[in-house]
Amino acid sequence: MMDRLLDVGHGFESGVREKSALQSNEVHDMKLLPYLLLTSSFAVSASEVTSYRDRTELDSLGNRLVVRTSSMVSPSGDVAYVEQRLDQIDETTYVYDHNAQTEATKKFHEEFCAQRGLLPSIDGESILSGPDAISGWSCHLSKDQLGERSDLMVPDHFRGDRSSDYVIARAPSGSAAAGANFQLYGTIQAKSSQAGPLSSSVSGYNERCRFSQVWNYGGEFSTFREISVNCIVHQPQFISTRIEACIPRQCGQATGTFSIRESRAGQRRVE
Repeated sequence: MMDRLLDVGHGFESGVREKSALQSNEVHDMKLLPYLLLTSSFAVSASEVTSYRDRTELDSLGNRLVVRTSSMVSPSGDVAYVEQRLDQIDETTYVYDHNAQTEATKKFHEEFCAQRGLLPSIDGESILSGPDAISGWSCHLSKDQLGERSDLMVPDHFRGDRSSDYVIARAPSGSAAAGANFQLYGTIQAKSSQAGPLSSSVSGYNERCRFSQVWNYGGEFSTFREISVNCIVHQPQFISTRIEACIPRQCGQATGTFSIRESRAGQRRVE
């Protein structure tokens, strides 16, 4: 399990932190959630959508993991109860390792990305942080897909210029209900003429909800990445969002706004 925390968005410096003691069976806004991943279409109340539960267990090497079962609304509108296995660094910081996940979680990740014509990002190092961060995911285009997409945000003066490095970031914007889980989606398109890392983060609510990733490339590269974080904000308000990314020669960033509106009373139908 990874013991190196990459602080993406704050200089992208790496460091080592001692793991704090884990607390078993922490319950946050708990409703009885199944531990198996399932996706369904049904009437749900706000409390059912916002709930998540943590428990701890040992992996095959004897390391303690937080197993988080949380709800999220997929782009198709389905409510999904998803399990993620996380390595806890401190009270609100976790390392996410794709290889540590169950087959059910990996399958959900694949379907989650496929809904937008993307592939799951299974490489790199991922950090979930902040008191209002629940889960994080990332997707990417394959090299073949990258060449086929004509809708990507490549500036005209970069087209056909093999020597130009660039980072183009798009921050999340939109609206969500207070007291309900919602997803912040950010995208990054980058081209680097040098080998090295692509460091990125997406965040909202003054970084109380943040997901960061680092991918390392052995040669020059072009890539399109989507990173998302599942958040919750309890009071109606406007919150700022941010996405940042760096390649060896330069960085890019963008900001956005989310409107957190008053939640509607009663039950609603999720199609």
